[in-house]
Amino acid sequence: MKHNKWLLRISLIIFTGNACANYLTPEFDYMDNGFAVSEVHDISGNTIFKIGIGAFYYNTSPLPNDELGIYYGQAGDSGYGYALWSFTFFMEGDGVDTGEVYYLSILWDWNPGINTSYLTGDSAPVFRTDQHMEITWNLGGMIWGNWYESDENSPYYGRFNPTHAGEYTLSVSLWGEQSVLARSTIYVIAEPIQDKDVIPEPSTLILLGLGLAGLFRNCKSGVHAKNVA
Repeated sequence: MKHNKWLLRISLIIFTGNACANYLTPEFDYMDNGFAVSEVHDISGNTIFKIGIGAFYYNTSPLPNDELGIYYGQAGDSGYGYALWSFTFFMEGDGVDTGEVYYLSILWDWNPGINTSYLTGDSAPVFRTDQHMEITWNLGGMIWGNWYESDENSPYYGRFNPTHAGEYTLSVSLWGEQSVLARSTIYVIAEPIQDKDVIPEPSTLILLGLGLAGLFRNCKSGVHAKNVA
């Protein structure tokens, strides 16, 4: 139930989103399992919050990265306008119930231009009693943002275009009443997809699979005949 309540609070980020044009650079405390992680400590040095963000292949393995907050993926459409990569953010409290309210802010950049941070997002309330929670988003599945394909001849006209190569900024921050307590910011460099790297369509994969299956049967028969001989 706590998980659902946390997701409901995070959903407020979407529906109360606004834009800011501050340019952010990668920052965090350390890398952990593909996440750029930052911590908040109390006056005794104890960790009371962890936040993190990372870019992944469909929320499985992390994109290649330089351990400095820059991830490398490919531009391209994985289907229905979704990017070939997604980003996951998390927040984890230490479980102590102090009644204090903090705010988790998620910012994302739709513009693939270099050194542009047209970030969209807002904050939702969180508490130290919130346990580890993760949410994964794909820019192609989000209708909130301030940059869209402007080419009227493009099939992506008026919405996010995952085929554009470039640099995307993603950031998660934890706020106190008046200031940022911790922030993790990363870049995703979406590189142009090469012809040799084009992912086959599902129908092509099926035909390829059938072809390989037939080849395997033929090879298997040949090996069997050789063994018999």
